[in-house]
Amino acid sequence: MNIDIDKIVRLLSEFDAINSISGYEKPVAACLSEKMNGITDEQYTDTLGNCVCLRRGNESGKKIMISAHMDEIGFLVCDITSEGYVTMLPVGMHNPAMVVNQTFSIHTRNNGTIYGVLAGGKPVHYAKEQNTNTSIGDLRIDVGCTCPEEVRLLGIRVGDPMNIEKQSRMLGKYVFSGKAVDNRSGIVAMILAMELLRGEKLHSSIYCCGTVQEEIGIKGARVLSRQIQPDIALAIDVGFAVEKDDVNPNSTRCYMGKGASIQMYDWNPSTFLGNIVPKLISDALVDAAKKAGVMYQEHVNLNGGTDAAEISLSNRGVLTGGISIPERYIHTTVGTVDVRDVGSAAEMLAQFIRDMDNGDST
Repeated sequence: MNIDIDKIVRLLSEFDAINSISGYEKPVAACLSEKMNGITDEQYTDTLGNCVCLRRGNESGKKIMISAHMDEIGFLVCDITSEGYVTMLPVGMHNPAMVVNQTFSIHTRNNGTIYGVLAGGKPVHYAKEQNTNTSIGDLRIDVGCTCPEEVRLLGIRVGDPMNIEKQSRMLGKYVFSGKAVDNRSGIVAMILAMELLRGEKLHSSIYCCGTVQEEIGIKGARVLSRQIQPDIALAIDVGFAVEKDDVNPNSTRCYMGKGASIQMYDWNPSTFLGNIVPKLISDALVDAAKKAGVMYQEHVNLNGGTDAAEISLSNRGVLTGGISIPERYIHTTVGTVDVRDVGSAAEMLAQFIRDMDNGDST
């Protein structure tokens, strides 16, 4: 791999520290625009808040769209109880049992960040009162108040966004843990790919897109792909990494540290969102990984979904593929990725862009 590990860690740490749940992605967009300044020709945001960093090619060249969603899962303030607790609604898919006794940051409109703890767990001493059937609606956040008036004096209002507070860390030499590796790791891979292409002559126009509201229905990519009308597209996201080496009936086993994964197929039967990747694109990604000299994996899975689902169906249809960075503990309070896989995703992506630009696989 030709990318400095320390640089990957620095970028992951910077982006993971940003609190930006679905619908509140503006801080991530600002950071992405800053990093892309100098390696792309123009940076702008659209009406929904999608961030587009455009490297212009020739008028006759292709339009290649690279999509990585900026949002993370989180919560919104729902109500304030008579005892001074704050209730919440989920933004994105959560396992309620994972959030008990976590620390929350509530981002108020006029009074900055207020912290609270989730008061949902009983002490182990009250064994008979343990509740194993927790739902989000049952949970209450303690912000140190005893009545609604005190809560409102803190500036907390219905609709304020909330995050679970987690500090990112390195685990060992190569594993990065953080609250928002889904999908800030994809954002970082996209930036690194464009840095690899710095100074190279390209005929195609490359649209590097930080999309919004992926976690609540792939909304940003749907709108943005209609604006750009790309010829070719890739979604860069995380994918399921093996936690135990047991066969998973719904997903190919992919391993952290063995390279980014080339997506062949994903589908969520409950939403009918998914993408069958055209063989032309998946084969081109395999070729790109081999040319770049990086490890890669291939996968199919159920019960997942990325921006690719909506991009592929936009306009008259778009040749759309995906690169996944294997992640453990997806949609919990913390996720882990191997920084080498982030680097391999970037190198594979850069080579794929070169090949598509030269017409090697079209």
